[in-house]
Amino acid sequence: MLPRIFKGIYHFTVYAIGILVMTAAVVVTLIRLFLPDIGSYRGEVEAWVGNYMEYPVVMHSLDATWEGWVPLLHLKDIQLLNKAGTQAITHFDSAQIKIAPLATLLKRRIVPKQLTINGFELAIARLSNGAIFIEGINVSDRQVNQSGNNELAEWLFKQDQIKIKNARVEWIDIKHQQKPIQLDDVSLILRSDGERLQAEGSATLPELYGENLDFSFDATGDLLSSEWSGELYLAGRDINPEQWYKEYRPLNFIVSGGNANIEVWSSWQKAKLAKLEGEFHYNDFNTTAGDSELHVQEMAYRFLGERVGSDGWEFHLNLNQFLTDNGSWPETSIMLSASRSDKSNEYKYSANFNFLKLDDLSPFIRNMTFLPEEVKDKLADLSIMGEIGQGKLIYDPE
Repeated sequence: MLPRIFKGIYHFTVYAIGILVMTAAVVVTLIRLFLPDIGSYRGEVEAWVGNYMEYPVVMHSLDATWEGWVPLLHLKDIQLLNKAGTQAITHFDSAQIKIAPLATLLKRRIVPKQLTINGFELAIARLSNGAIFIEGINVSDRQVNQSGNNELAEWLFKQDQIKIKNARVEWIDIKHQQKPIQLDDVSLILRSDGERLQAEGSATLPELYGENLDFSFDATGDLLSSEWSGELYLAGRDINPEQWYKEYRPLNFIVSGGNANIEVWSSWQKAKLAKLEGEFHYNDFNTTAGDSELHVQEMAYRFLGERVGSDGWEFHLNLNQFLTDNGSWPETSIMLSASRSDKSNEYKYSANFNFLKLDDLSPFIRNMTFLPEEVKDKLADLSIMGEIGQGKLIYDPE
């Protein structure tokens, strides 16, 4: 009895697999016959792609090829329109949609597997409240503001997975009023499940700022508001520190020359920077404060910064290498803190250290912008040299 049952199951399985293979072969053959003429169905495909992207699209041309058993749709010169279909919100040079063959057969409808976009141009702005605003660069009525629809960002963040290649991204930091930075040859993979957004990729920096930048981002919450939190990783190679956020340095403090490598891991809470740590290597550069100059041959350190309260910060620096024309430093630990006074609303600064070479630092101490002029005048007449083993410096405006 059992042998007959097993024999029946075996025959049924063989027939079922055979029918499935024959059905798949027929479907694939029909699709292969259909694909060469797919350009004549551009209107229907535009409607399907628009439904898949959840936004209307207009494309200039359409083609299809095969990658093994996987059909590929190639779209060229594409405009992504707003939901109303009245205005372009961005433009792609081309796009490729990879179809999932097995899922397409099982669900009896075309199921996309991956969307790849090439030649994407967009501007990303960080607004004053920490929210992210995204819009196309070459579209009409371009205006970065803090209100209105952010449809391009909504579309991007809705995609389950999207691969972007050869993009041009303009980064605009409105919160810190920085000049826009244009990133070229941007490649990234974006993943989203509606509540969590992940992105990783690389970009070429403007020559003035450096060479390459690698990045990854993992966030939860609403990025279009200040209600988001996450982790951000940045790694820059052969960067030029002279150009980055120089408006935040003291007016009489200048860094020039040399190239640096940096890695930074940062944590964000409610769109605010809460913690950062990393490594910084910077060689062969000059620092100038007032009429004093110091040439640094080599500098390498690890750092950790944490927000204290709403406005305070605490930084730990582990100086592994520091070589100037005055000689080298031993491995040095420095802790810096800044906290706002409740009475005067001014900042109080303190520094704890296990080593300082005064030959390197004294010219800069007497040029600190927050020191009263009478203190600067007295320090200018002093020649301070030597080394300090353990100590603490405090500046309290009160």
